Amino acid sequence: MVGVRYFVFFSSILIFITSCSYIDSKIGDYYYYKAKKISAKEEVTESEIEDFFNYMIKAVERKKNIPEAIDIVDNVTEASVKSGYLKAYDYQFKFYKKYIETNPYAWNVYLNMINIFAVKGDVYNLKNFADDFDKNSSLKPEFKLLSFITKANLLYWFESYGYLSINDDYDTFINYLDNYCKAFKDLNDVILIDKEGYFRDSDTNTYYYYNTLVNDLISKENFIIKNCELGKKIKSDQNYYKTIRYFIIANKYLSKQEYSNAIIYYKAALNLNEDFVEARKGLIEAEFQNLLSISLMKKNNEELIEFVNDKIDEINRIIKKINNGFVLNVPFVASDKIISSLYTLKSAMISVIYENEKNENKKSLYFKDLNISLNEAIKYDPSNRLAKDLYERFINK
Repeated sequence: MVGVRYFVFFSSILIFITSCSYIDSKIGDYYYYKAKKISAKEEVTESEIEDFFNYMIKAVERKKNIPEAIDIVDNVTEASVKSGYLKAYDYQFKFYKKYIETNPYAWNVYLNMINIFAVKGDVYNLKNFADDFDKNSSLKPEFKLLSFITKANLLYWFESYGYLSINDDYDTFINYLDNYCKAFKDLNDVILIDKEGYFRDSDTNTYYYYNTLVNDLISKENFIIKNCELGKKIKSDQNYYKTIRYFIIANKYLSKQEYSNAIIYYKAALNLNEDFVEARKGLIEAEFQNLLSISLMKKNNEELIEFVNDKIDEINRIIKKINNGFVLNVPFVASDKIISSLYTLKSAMISVIYENEKNENKKSLYFKDLNISLNEAIKYDPSNRLAKDLYERFINK
């Protein structure tokens, strides 16, 4: 009898658990279909969008595995953002977080979450993601792939923010450079274990995404290695450290239109290294902007035009030097970008002569030079906004 009682007791528990699961599933279905009903509408209010996300979150709390909900959430988020409701991104992320709580191996959801922060350049949250994936990498090889994907995105943003910090602050610049080189080392460590077949049985889609980023990394490897070698040199060579520091200070003064101070620091950098072409370009720009300001106050541009005629030849020599393989001095500075900026500076200087030239034949020649320089600037860096603005002003008017 005792055995029978135990059997009946445990059978009752099993029926109860099964019954609870069934009820949860049905409640999940209820919220899911309520959300789907809202998503099917052609027009919705902000309140209905919020209801949609809340229903979806409640649905996955109850039913757990609803893979088709992911696409519906993504489509509603995209449509909401297009209509101006940016808060949809926050709701989308809340949904993802809830989904992986109950589906910890939903790799496509992790990829979507990485993408949310990668698009925004949110370094803080990407770093937190990378740390979490590293902690879980012993559970499943996919977590190591996700760590790689996150750090590859971080590498891009460390480079982008590092490049911007060259015009602002030395310590910030060094911090981005250190993080950049550490990320590159971590990425290479993952590539090494991949060659040993560590990911042979991993999720196909996650591995494909990883492999795409590996190919991209390989294509940029020489540039990254050069940046990290320069980073080591900054810490080991006192003169080089000073040239970089002076250069960044000069850039900051230039951006603040404090041209006299910028000139002082560019010259200080060049005194330590006369082949510092980035500082040479900065000095020409600072002197040009300074003379331009003076000529506007004096209403006399003779000195400015004389300076322009002299420095255009120097800019041409610098461009030729870089095109012939001269190794640049500053981490994060790519040759294409600096050549583009040199052509833009040259164009701005030619435009001064062009606008002041009275002789139509000479004006026509200056226009031709201006057109060539601006096209070269845009060719080397299609994202060069200043070159495009000058092109619209002078060429495409």
